[in-house]
Amino acid sequence: MNDKPTGSGWLAVAFGVLFVCAFVATFFGRIADLSPEWIFRIWLICAAGVLLGWGRQRIKIGNPSSVIGQETLNFVVGVMGVTAAILALLIHS
Repeated sequence: MNDKPTGSGWLAVAFGVLFVCAFVATFFGRIADLSPEWIFRIWLICAAGVLLGWGRQRIKIGNPSSVIGQETLNFVVGVMGVTAAILALLIHS
């Protein structure tokens, strides 16, 4: 099994394009005018999509063991950390 699947590359390219679009959009509007609630909602749907895709692929190609791998733990904890940070910003804004 290749440890650098092309799906990872496509995901990185997709988010790279998204970040470039967000960067360009900052020249046409104020970031402070963005609704924190909508930022959180968009993050949640993106995070859910990535986690569901990740989990589906792991179930599809993984072995039948119920052991949770370190890579998956790191990924899920990272997503949870970003979600908590965005939520903290939302609460304090």
